[in-house]
This record gives sequence, C-alpha cells and structure tokens, in this order.
Amino acid sequence: MKLRLTLFATFAAMAGALPAHAVVPGFAGNITGGGNATPVVVSTLAQAQTAVNNLSSSGSLVLHYNGTFDEQAILNNICGQWSKPATELSISGKNNITILGLDGSKANFGIRIKGTSNNIIVRNMKIGLLPGGASNGDLIGIEANSHHVWIDHNELYTRNMKCAGTPDDDTTFDGMLDIKNSATFITVSYNYMHDHAKVGLIGSSDTDSAERRVTYAHNRYENLGSRLPFQRFGYVHSYNNYFNNITGSGINPRMGGHILVENNFFENALNPIFSQSTILGQWDLRNNNARSSADNARFNITWTACSGSTPCQKATNWTTTATFPISLPYTYTTYAPEVSKCIALNAAGSGKGLREAVDVLGTCGGGTTNLSVNPTSISLGAAASSSPVAVTANVSWTVTDDQSWITASPTSGANNGSVSVSATANTGTASRSGNVTVSGGGVSRVVGVSQAGTTSTSVVYQTESGTVGGGTVLESSNAGFNGTGYVNASATGGFSQISNVSGLGGGTKTLRIRFALGVTAARTGRLLVNGVASNITFNGTGAWTTWATQNVTVTLNNNSTNTIRFESTGQDLANIDQVEVL
Repeated sequence: MKLRLTLFATFAAMAGALPAHAVVPGFAGNITGGGNATPVVVSTLAQAQTAVNNLSSSGSLVLHYNGTFDEQAILNNICGQWSKPATELSISGKNNITILGLDGSKANFGIRIKGTSNNIIVRNMKIGLLPGGASNGDLIGIEANSHHVWIDHNELYTRNMKCAGTPDDDTTFDGMLDIKNSATFITVSYNYMHDHAKVGLIGSSDTDSAERRVTYAHNRYENLGSRLPFQRFGYVHSYNNYFNNITGSGINPRMGGHILVENNFFENALNPIFSQSTILGQWDLRNNNARSSADNARFNITWTACSGSTPCQKATNWTTTATFPISLPYTYTTYAPEVSKCIALNAAGSGKGLREAVDVLGTCGGGTTNLSVNPTSISLGAAASSSPVAVTANVSWTVTDDQSWITASPTSGANNGSVSVSATANTGTASRSGNVTVSGGGVSRVVGVSQAGTTSTSVVYQTESGTVGGGTVLESSNAGFNGTGYVNASATGGFSQISNVSGLGGGTKTLRIRFALGVTAARTGRLLVNGVASNITFNGTGAWTTWATQNVTVTLNNNSTNTIRFESTGQDLANIDQVEVL
C-alpha cells in the first residue's frame, strides 16, 4: 500500500508541475505520442526495452523513467568509455510512444528511433557520458524511415574532449542527436545540449540525399565542438536558440541543403555559420543578434579562413546567401534574440517543469510584448492577387504599406489575427517590391512583398545546370541534346535537381521534359515538385540519340522559388536533357 501511494503521489506531482502546452511549433506537427495511456514506470534500460518490445501495433505507450547512474565512476576513467559496447533503447517499427524522464533521473544509455517508427515523443530525459563512442553510440539517433518525432526538454551531455587511440581520432563520444536516412518531420525544442564534440548530424554522407525536414527551437547549446547541425540536403528551421562557447563550428549546411536561421543569439563562437561542400549549402539569416561583421567583436565571434579546394563560404558578414525556398507548415512566435537567450537559459533542459517561453517571459524582461508575423516575405505573380499574413500578438496593432500598388486589410487589430496583402496587376516586365509593416506595443514587424513582372509564356532549364548526386552524372556523349549536356541517372538513389525554377505566376503549369531512352522497356522513377512526389514513366525513344518530349501537369509557386527533382528508384531513368515550364 505504501508503494502504491508513493507512485500515485509521484504521478500527481508530475501532472501538477507540467504546463498544459501544445507541441512546440515545428515540422513534427502536433503529435501526441502515447497520449493518455497509463504510464509504465521503469528504472533500467532492460525494463524500458521490454515495455517497448511488448507494445502492439495498435497500442500506445507512456514510459516514465526514474533510473540513475554513478557519474563519478565514469569520470574517473572517462577515456575508457569509447571502447565499450554501445547501450541503447531501440524503438524499431513502433508507434505512439512517449518517454518522459522523472525529475532527478538520469540515463547512461542512448535512444535509437528507427524502422518506420512514428508519433514518438522524448521529454525531460537527462542522458549523458554514454559508452560506445566507437560503436555508433549516439545519445539520440533518429534514422531509417522514422518520422514525426518530437525531442523536447532533455539534457544531453558528455565531455567536449578527445581521448587518444579512438578510431578517426573523433569517437571519444559519438553523435549527440543524429538524424539519418529518410527520417523526417522532426522537432527538437527546449533541450540543453552541452559539453560534447559532435552534436547533430542530418544525413550520414553526401549520398544520403533524402529530403529531411527538421525544426530546432528554443534550445540551449553550450561548450560544443561542431554540428549545430551538420546538415546535408533538405530543409531546416532554427529559431529562438542560444549558442554559447562553440569551439569548432556551428551551423553547417551542405549538399544544397537550406536552413532558415532566425532570432537566435550567438556569442563566444568560432565559425558559427559556414558551408564547405562540393555543393554548398545555403542560409537565410533573419533577426539574429549578429547582423553584420561589426557585431563579430561585440559578441566574441571569430572565424578561420577557408582552406583546401572544396567550395567554402562563411557568414562573416551575416548576410543571407539564399531565401529559404519553402513555406513553413506551422505558425510560430519569434522573440528578440536577447529574449531568446533568456528563455533558453530559464526553460531549456530537463528538470525545468517543461516550462516554455510563455512561462518565463516575466523573468526575461522585454518579452512581455509579443508581436510576430508569418510569413515575413511574400512573392506574388504578375497578375493581381493577394496573400494572407498571420499576426500573433498580445497587444493592439496597426498596419501600413509603402507602395501604391499594395493594399493591406484590415489596417488595425488586436491580439491574434490575419491581414490580407493584395497587389494590383504588374503590366511591366520588371519585378517590383515593397513592405507591409505591422506595429504594436513598441514593436514593428516587416513583411517584404515582391511581385514578378510580366514574363514570357515559357522558360527552359537545362538539367546540366542543376545538381546531381547518388551516382547520377552529367554526360554529353549522345548527340542531339540541347545546351552542353544531359543527366544520366544511376539505378538506385540517384537524383537530379533544378532549383530556383520560375512558376510563371504560379498555379497549375505544364512541365515539358525532353529525354532520350534507348531501350524498349519503359522506365519509372519519381518526380518531386517542391517536395511533392509522384511517379513518372518514360517510354523508349528507339535510340539514345533520339530525343522526345513528355508533358506533366504540376502545381508551382509564384516567382522563382520552385524545385524540380528527378529520383531513380531501382532502375535507370531516361537521359534527361531539359525541362520547360509552360
């Protein structure tokens, strides 16, 4: 009876201490994990693994972990950890799971989410000093085809150091939070990640070309070596985070990956944003504390020079290299960078009662006025059109515009609302731009508005001007192509991508694809337009030097923000020469 009362009191105390917030806005969406399933309390890895293994395909699981371990014994021989076997809780092909660490607990094992696992939540866990650095001993690993995962309010730590004799000289500890293969739709929020060398990998190699989508929000990064994250391909959103004492490098997009970096606070950091890759990654920087080279000394931000022959770029001037090319499927609130820092210091990590921004704004001073807009930029076609802007606020606000061809309605509001931004038809050939400003409570938010000029009825893109990977190559050996060559796909995992494709005003459009297929049997692969996939089949043309065209109906965005991608899925595709947008 005493044990039952103790457990009941523990659950009641936990429930009373946890704010009833929804999932943090991010690519994971509003997932539920194990929902209201009766918690299973475990204190060891073996007990946790048994509970996961026993979960049925239609069931749900809530794990409450209350175990601990002797840190000092590990610290006494810290360089003995890397050669030990990795220990981890394996979640493979399981769905609808919440893992919640009870306050005061800590784990010396990792968590690996793999297979087709989805709707997985990991919260309030303190995980550190893991064994198995040389055996893929990640603190948290998300891989294979897992999706819709939320990693929230955890503390992850080891030591930011190197022990002699480790493989590759960098496996004293392995990844802190690695995302690989086709794992996608992941939100990483309010975590305290510290004292570690290799933090976050997205994509295991330059051929791991899946289009992953990951959000990092309100995290606290301190005394870390690199990979914040190390991103290959795909799309990442990093907002309201705090980066301090970064000893090697920070945000590192590669292989054409795009990252939106906004309202973060960086200080005491070496190379906080850079890319060095055969295909450079791109960043869109918005409203971070550092906004020009003059801010580097102010915040003790330093840079090393690029070296070697691989293409390299660094954000030394804190300027955007490419506008983030996709629309975010969620509405979120940003805070001034100094407020983001304060929120992370007061809310991120385990044992904080799962507090979020709204719970600590009183402590964080300037955050009491909340006013944000989404999106912060709008691209319209030449025809007369309009687009909505969501306003998230706790104050009254007014709306103004600075161009006669722009109309914003309504011109005022209070608290949360929406503004319709309209543009008259642009009959000229040149594009034009203006701004809509939403102001309230002493804060102003600007929405940039751009409108395309009247364009020709079609535009042609040569595939050899795009990017390829996964074994797909550029060739020019078969005559009859246009431009300087064509794309020859590999059998599996190959891709060819054309970015910054004009939508000619947007809406339903026709892609005219010019190709050659010198075999009798048709070949099928995947066509992705702005991440939306469909199968595409090419029929034989009789010879590799005989070129034909095929029309495909697609939906494109306004202006030049579209991405067209061909992927091979088990057999070679046709040789693709060009794509024409009609």
